[in-house]
Amino acid sequence: MKKEQIQNVLFYVILLIVTFSIIIHKPLGDLDEIWNYNFARNVAEGLVPYKDFNMLQMPLLPMLCGGCLKIITNQLIVMRVLAAVMCSAILYIGYKILCELDIKKEIAMSITILLLLLMKDVLCIDYNYATLLVALCLVLCELKHNDNTEHQGFHAAYHMGIGILAGLTMTLKQTSGIFIIVASLGYPLLLVRNKHELKKYIKIASARLLGVMIPVGTMLVYLTAHHAMGDFVSYTIKGVSGFSNYISYKKLLKPTVIGVLAVLVPVTMIGAWVHIIVREKDQKLLSMLAYGMAMLVVAFPISNEIHFLIGSYILLLMLAYICVSWIETRLHHEQWKKIVAIFVQAFLMMVAIGFAGVNYYQYFTNPELYSSLNHYKYIPASPGLEKQIEEVDQYIENSKEEVL
Repeated sequence: MKKEQIQNVLFYVILLIVTFSIIIHKPLGDLDEIWNYNFARNVAEGLVPYKDFNMLQMPLLPMLCGGCLKIITNQLIVMRVLAAVMCSAILYIGYKILCELDIKKEIAMSITILLLLLMKDVLCIDYNYATLLVALCLVLCELKHNDNTEHQGFHAAYHMGIGILAGLTMTLKQTSGIFIIVASLGYPLLLVRNKHELKKYIKIASARLLGVMIPVGTMLVYLTAHHAMGDFVSYTIKGVSGFSNYISYKKLLKPTVIGVLAVLVPVTMIGAWVHIIVREKDQKLLSMLAYGMAMLVVAFPISNEIHFLIGSYILLLMLAYICVSWIETRLHHEQWKKIVAIFVQAFLMMVAIGFAGVNYYQYFTNPELYSSLNHYKYIPASPGLEKQIEEVDQYIENSKEEVL
């Protein structure tokens, strides 16, 4: 194994250790976490989504998590392990994207750790995170492909693979999936300048559309085979159209780090669009911007912290790239730049590892805080919450006896 590969593996392991320390340390009470766990638990117990239980989201994440619960054990802690693996993968792929944009490894690692610390309070298992993971894979594949095959011929297998990834997002979340599919099909059209390139684009779009149909078609076949298509349409299409939760984007505009980013992200998006489309058609940045804009739909209509950070993640990477490029053009002393980059990287790495150490110490030295409820072993929980859950559980049991 090469030195660079060893460094990459070690960096992912560090991200996984820190991320898991944050997630495992969280007390029981996040309703979204319990909501997603119960969907996966239903699948693990053999129930069919939509037919046997109602669900507004698309089925892929509950099915994958349900399979893991079935194979390993039906406990919430399995979902937390999966959340740590997924979130650390998101951070790592973001790091690889920054490296692909020719940002030095030390700086890319520092940016990744800063993003981890920024998102520490909202890390969890969620279909929006799963969609982001696939979208980041799309961006990384596009960047690598543009580097290796710029101005070269048509590669059917590659474009079908892009279509498959884009189609997977549709099986995770319908709204984001549609926008990502449109981005994967639409952005190459902006690069067409002549008849020859138009013919090439038609081949690209056809291959990608064929790829999209594979995961989407597989999902539809599964639902049809289990007689759940009617319920699927009722919940995921008609149900979503009646979804009424709303938090204004203006709520984010506060004198905080999130508030500043909420201003910078749309400014970056507009500025990058003008620069790429009007001044120079940079294929690498155009693909990144297209998927970034598609993911931003996650931030609406519920513009809270978690939805904003997930939805703007790709654009935050682009913002970091722009800032680093601007700074590097104004610093000409290469040795000092490298020294500062290594120092910042080492400092942030120590902060992250120290933070993880504190979390693990608090978790393992307080086993009396672990929940005693079924399916929630090893999850910290307050005695008051457990008592309330037991009272509700007892009330339901008593009601069943009265009905019988």
